Amino acid sequence: MPLPIELTTPPVTKMYLTIASRSLVPPPPLGTPRRSRRSAAVHRGHAPLYGTGPRRRLAHNAPMSHRPFRLLAAALALAAALPSLSATVDDRIVDEAKNRSQAMRHLSHLCQKIGPRLTGSENLDKASRWAMDRFRAWGLKNVRFEPYGTMPGFDRAPGAYARMVAPVRRELEFTAMAWTVGTDGPLRGPAVVAPTTMDELLAVKDRLAGAWVVYREKLGGRGSGQTAQPNAEVEELLDKAGIAGRVRATSSERIQTHGRPGRPDPSKPQKPFFLVRSSDLDAILDFLALGTPVTLEFNSVHRFSKEDRPIGNVIAEIPGREKSEEAVILSAHLDSWDGPGSQGCQDNGTGSTIVMEVARVLASLPEKPRRTIRFILWSGEEQGLLGSSAYVRANEASLDKISAVFVEDAGGGFDAGVACTEKQAPLFRTVFERVAKEFPGLAPEVRVVDRMPTRSGGSDHAPFVAKGVPAFFWRKGGGLSYGLIWHTQYDRIEQVRSDYLVQACTNNALTVWTLANAPTLLPRE
Repeated sequence: MPLPIELTTPPVTKMYLTIASRSLVPPPPLGTPRRSRRSAAVHRGHAPLYGTGPRRRLAHNAPMSHRPFRLLAAALALAAALPSLSATVDDRIVDEAKNRSQAMRHLSHLCQKIGPRLTGSENLDKASRWAMDRFRAWGLKNVRFEPYGTMPGFDRAPGAYARMVAPVRRELEFTAMAWTVGTDGPLRGPAVVAPTTMDELLAVKDRLAGAWVVYREKLGGRGSGQTAQPNAEVEELLDKAGIAGRVRATSSERIQTHGRPGRPDPSKPQKPFFLVRSSDLDAILDFLALGTPVTLEFNSVHRFSKEDRPIGNVIAEIPGREKSEEAVILSAHLDSWDGPGSQGCQDNGTGSTIVMEVARVLASLPEKPRRTIRFILWSGEEQGLLGSSAYVRANEASLDKISAVFVEDAGGGFDAGVACTEKQAPLFRTVFERVAKEFPGLAPEVRVVDRMPTRSGGSDHAPFVAKGVPAFFWRKGGGLSYGLIWHTQYDRIEQVRSDYLVQACTNNALTVWTLANAPTLLPRE
């Protein structure tokens, strides 16, 4: 941990304290006999404020003897607003991150005001600009957007909905895959059970025009699994019959959104395809089984940009004072999936918030780190670690100057620790002891491994791991069900615990500051 530094009392504070201590005269005890005029003059104005007699109204031109109390009060208030004279840098990091946290404010703006942030969407562009504005406002340096490619632009218009309008009204939770066609406005039609054979197709062919074709078979797993392929010939004839679109269901109440970047092929007209919850499909099929007609309405407008949009990473730095060419990286992916209902909050608004809040906290310190602390918000993570992979390729010659990379991408739990080697462990143990003291019951733990992995998939640490850079993916604790929210309509701010978020911000701030000021780079093994 950094050595304590000595702080001096500001001159204005010393002045107030000196004036007050020289002028302060204690009030006489209650019941003291009336004194001489000279003695009374000494004590004038020092009668207790809350006494037995009538209160005396103090005019603006109060006697001089009242002013020491006011000066003392002002001095004490000023002193309370200043850091403790014995505070270390770590103390002030904890104080700012824990007691003056702005993390939930960042998260609310990102996820509630901006919303989900698909790579290639207007929302991700808005989030990137907002993050850079915040970094600059906090005083970070070298704030920039580093493009690495382009992607077909895709956006969902606000106001999307799905519902059963007959025989009863029922709102349906739904999604459509990204980069697929929508409805171009409200589209209402009868529900027809999907035929699976030519005989079944012939039986319903007169009812297909403008109908929503509903499939009995549900998607497996978390909603993204595959089922048996439908009859290709039947599917082609359904399109030619002029159906409104297709409706399938997940095997649970969770609806995952994914998608493959691209544009519709004008030579191959496509029909809208929607996923609904298992219970919503059951309600539709139950009515149809009774012979009761069902009418469905979907409104999901999808917009494709005329030109591909630039995609890139947002980067900001606190330059090092001695070894500025060496760096510790704290990162998270800013992009998310964008299904209706989702805010992209725990995947990965919380991670992005942690990066931004740590940047704010450390930028507020008068001290500068020995090494550069670099903050990166990746894009394209959900499409295959595009941003982090591009960064590693572009900076391969200087990867040996990176002490460590930290990735926050496991939801809104508290930071439960990392896996590291025995040579790396002492630095982490020192930080985690302080975090345990500040957050009882939420202590991170070190898991010692024989060697750092050479392969690690799933998030943006993987490209660094493949190149031998110490890269750490924070484990999470707290019992929050990440599977419930992962890419689903439940990924909303209501699922986030603010105390866990504050712990993670404090832990990351202490960790990256400690590594940035360590005598050497973190051991590679």
